Amino acid sequence: MEKFSRLFKIAMLAAIGFLLLNQAKRESVEAQKPTLSEEAPTKKISVRLALDWVPEPEFGGFYAAKEGNEFAKRGLDVELVPGGAGAPVVQMVSAGKFDFGTVSASEVILSQDRGADVVAIFAVYQTAPNAIMTHEEQGYKSLADVFKSDGIVAMSKGQAYVAFLEKKYGFGKAKIVPYNGGVAEFLHNKKYSQQGFIFSEPILAKRQGANPKTFLVADSGYNPYT
Repeated sequence: MEKFSRLFKIAMLAAIGFLLLNQAKRESVEAQKPTLSEEAPTKKISVRLALDWVPEPEFGGFYAAKEGNEFAKRGLDVELVPGGAGAPVVQMVSAGKFDFGTVSASEVILSQDRGADVVAIFAVYQTAPNAIMTHEEQGYKSLADVFKSDGIVAMSKGQAYVAFLEKKYGFGKAKIVPYNGGVAEFLHNKKYSQQGFIFSEPILAKRQGANPKTFLVADSGYNPYT
């Protein structure tokens, strides 16, 4: 037992010594690495990024990187092209008109199924921010209540999450109309509900005097990467 204890101590000391040596080696290598400014390429690569909506918080990282010269430091000249309702981002990327585009995961899958030459490279959100915004005054307790009412719900019917909501809840008495962006109609009609991103349209509506209540679609079971 005593012999085993000595061997154990020796092994532990050797392991600690190896770790310390390894750490010192890593620190030495890190110290020798050039800084970002030192290794920045002199020739810039032009990149076009198609956004699937107008400039909003979800694209903040891209705009911040451009304004803060983070792209330029890495040898990139990035053009951010805003979109809007119905922007054919996948088709434009597939056709080579843009290098990259922002879309939902479901759009990538559906487009691949239809033969589009596109792949997803990273997800901005682990939880999909899609939401249905209603008026607090309506007293809805759930998304099911929204679709059972005789109100108006503005959504982009081509979106996969809309098909999911219809299958799960049915659209009952609700009148489904196309969503064309903004919150103008929402502000003037208490029976009007609409799609949006939980950190965008509800905040905009509240700043303009409305009292929005928001239901996150992800809470209903549809939560793809976005």
